[in-house]
Amino acid sequence: MLAVAVMLWMAAPAFLGPVGSAHTSLRLAISAHAAQPAVPKSYAAAMRWYQAAAEAGDPKAQFYFGLILEQGVHGKADATAAAGWYRKSAQQGFALAELKMAQAMHFGIAVPVNLPAARAWYEKAAAAGLAEARFNLAILLETGGPDIADPARAVTLYAQAAQAGLAEAAVNLANIYIQGGAADQDLAAGYMWLSIADGLGEKTALAMRRQLAPALDTEQRQHAAARAVTWLQNNQ
Repeated sequence: MLAVAVMLWMAAPAFLGPVGSAHTSLRLAISAHAAQPAVPKSYAAAMRWYQAAAEAGDPKAQFYFGLILEQGVHGKADATAAAGWYRKSAQQGFALAELKMAQAMHFGIAVPVNLPAARAWYEKAAAAGLAEARFNLAILLETGGPDIADPARAVTLYAQAAQAGLAEAAVNLANIYIQGGAADQDLAAGYMWLSIADGLGEKTALAMRRQLAPALDTEQRQHAAARAVTWLQNNQ
């Protein structure tokens, strides 16, 4: 998802600031990268300009330079150095960097696990509208320890992420309703969310729904399927 975001952002027009500014370096980085993306020297030029823009303080450049370092686009991958740039970008409010910092602290990627800090960064990225942040925050609130867990809010966040098109969120909601716990057990609701996940393109949802089907009568299945169709019509 983040790699796609890089490509989309590179294709977008960039603001050309004063000579020597972070914006100028960032635009030159984009130009160097997009000109001949298959040629290694083009990546090297992009990296130099991304680094210049990042060091000049541009939060977008800091994020994308971190992404280049993390993925080892030109040279050896360096997750630790990448985390440093993500932090600088996140501290300036760049939502994708906030998400990366949250993931790093949630799963211990190049930094120690720190679930309260992960939650704080997820909250910021979710408030900025990132569906992936809402989804990951929901996972944290569903599965975190007693100081973190908030099952009811996890259900709400999964629903919001599903509305944004994340089929995995619909599957997780289905599992919650099938198993109970974060919400009261409701097999019909589980069937509905599996139908929604299938409609959103989740490949495993249809088989899961077939396994659940014998637990419901025909009327329950038909009603749940109709609710899923209405949901998909209203949210796509």
